[in-house]
Amino acid sequence: MALRSLPWALPNGLGQGFTDPESLGRLLRMSRKAFNIDLRLVSSVLLLGLVSVGIAPAARAQEGPTIQVQLGLYDVFEELEATEIGLEYTFQPRAFGLAPTIGAAYTSDETFLAYAGLRREFDLSRGWILTPGFAVAYWDQGSGKDLGLELEFRSSIELAWRVGHRDRLGLTLYHVSNSGFSERNPGANSLLLGWRRVLVR
Repeated sequence: MALRSLPWALPNGLGQGFTDPESLGRLLRMSRKAFNIDLRLVSSVLLLGLVSVGIAPAARAQEGPTIQVQLGLYDVFEELEATEIGLEYTFQPRAFGLAPTIGAAYTSDETFLAYAGLRREFDLSRGWILTPGFAVAYWDQGSGKDLGLELEFRSSIELAWRVGHRDRLGLTLYHVSNSGFSERNPGANSLLLGWRRVLVR
């Protein structure tokens, strides 16, 4: 079927003007931005869900301080994505199982991110660990995307698999944005594969 013959069932004539490839491309880009969900909300909902169904954090979820090396894609849902490497150190969990965390990341377009915050591990059994986290970050644009401010907020969710007694292989999805403190706030998302090791206490 030809593109111009597609029926656009949008109300109030909103479908007019979207019958050519260029206009359709603009519509798709607008739709993708509309689904760029802030992961702070996702992390909160996941955490609330875990508590509501009675999944308690196991005492052995984090046995000690950990260090993690990460590699993946920065701004992963956009066309001009970049390669990202990261390093993260997590301290021994404190009250309520919250573990202080510091980290840094650097991308192939010279974007730099340094952050400090908290994370909370939940042992899902069978070797799986789910960890939401939140941090305050310093961000340097480099030659990459302009996020609006140097002050940014990083919200993350990590799913990891135990490999032996001290090692874990995990996938982390995080969102960074200035939460509307600047008129410009496009945000960015990263998807990273990480190797985490529990350090000897």
